[in-house]
Amino acid sequence: MYLREKSRWLKNDEFRSKIEIQKEHVSQLVYLGLNFSCVVMDIWYFSKNLTDHIESLGKDWIAQSKSNRLVKSKGKWISLKKFGRKMLNNGGFRVVELGDQKYLMKVFTVTMKKAGKVRLLVSMNRHGNINFYVSNNLEWDELAIATRYSRRWDIEVWHREGKGNFGLKDCRLRCDDGVSRYLTLSALADTLLEIASMLSPVYAMLKNQGYTPEMKHRWILTELVGQLISSVSKMENVEVKRIMEGILCPYTSTMIKNTSV
Repeated sequence: MYLREKSRWLKNDEFRSKIEIQKEHVSQLVYLGLNFSCVVMDIWYFSKNLTDHIESLGKDWIAQSKSNRLVKSKGKWISLKKFGRKMLNNGGFRVVELGDQKYLMKVFTVTMKKAGKVRLLVSMNRHGNINFYVSNNLEWDELAIATRYSRRWDIEVWHREGKGNFGLKDCRLRCDDGVSRYLTLSALADTLLEIASMLSPVYAMLKNQGYTPEMKHRWILTELVGQLISSVSKMENVEVKRIMEGILCPYTSTMIKNTSV
């Protein structure tokens, strides 16, 4: 179970940090035989404790980094923010397209404090915002790091939309059993949603649009409502009236039965 360090419920060795929990999850995925080669993570999970564990399992990793992390430049430790600005002024950045967006990017092999020798990607968008991404794979270029990390957003969208559309909003992920339940139920729900959407005449169009759980859910609801309206429109007015009466007056039959006793 995950508990806050100062929780009044804390007992001896019960506390486990989010890093320790993620280490266990990654180990379980490897044990279960999941086919993956790289772990991507946001700023809050970029910890040497976690990255060392991932490497020990034979996997690569990519993490977004805070701009105040320190790297060595000409024998001195400077922040990524200063390093990035300095390198941008020196030029040599390439234009990389991800989807419909263009970025200026360049990779460097640097020594980072509390991380060691790493591959650093400096990326600037069209608004001038600079982001930093770090990897243990020293051979990857700008496109290799950027394309792998960009998939994290698709995964996040899948989980965020999935929790809402699969009815799992209140599913807690603070323990191993909770995570296992969530992954099992979400995978099952997504499979059923996929099968239902495959029966739709617009499936090919949905597939081309790279649809998400939210989009599939909306299309299936649209299909069902359309079928319902089509079915009702074919009924005679008497039948429609009976259906409406059943919806609006659900207790009529009970009331009649009670009055007859």
